Amino acid sequence: MKQALSSLIIVVVLGFTLAGHLQAQTDTNSPSAGAPKPTPDELVTHRLQDLTQKLTLTDAQQAQLKPILQEEVQKFVALRDDATVADADKRTQAKAIHDAYKPKIEALLTPDQKTLFESLKEGHHWSGNGAPGGSPAPGN
Repeated sequence: MKQALSSLIIVVVLGFTLAGHLQAQTDTNSPSAGAPKPTPDELVTHRLQDLTQKLTLTDAQQAQLKPILQEEVQKFVALRDDATVADADKRTQAKAIHDAYKPKIEALLTPDQKTLFESLKEGHHWSGNGAPGGSPAPGN
């Protein structure tokens, strides 16, 4: 009887140890594990730099675009952090946010830049870290 009890205790301890180890591996392999979420300012800066580089934005365009991006990112971040919204709904709502800001962004672009902007979006070539077109948090 003592030997059966000892064996059971060893199996239980090993089970808990293995389960803890597997959970730690899962957490480590997760894309957001240990990485802090970027701040809204970081998201805006990154997106502005990305669009500036890819669309060759002028200084004036950058100055006009920054408050638009700040407002858009603020909405994305609020959605990303809203635990009451399901992930599928977040994607839908993120697309709606993006679609609402698209005309505001395009209004600042030249015809050539608009064409390039459309091609970037189709290929999802604009960057992310939780911003549109990147890894979803909330969106695209």
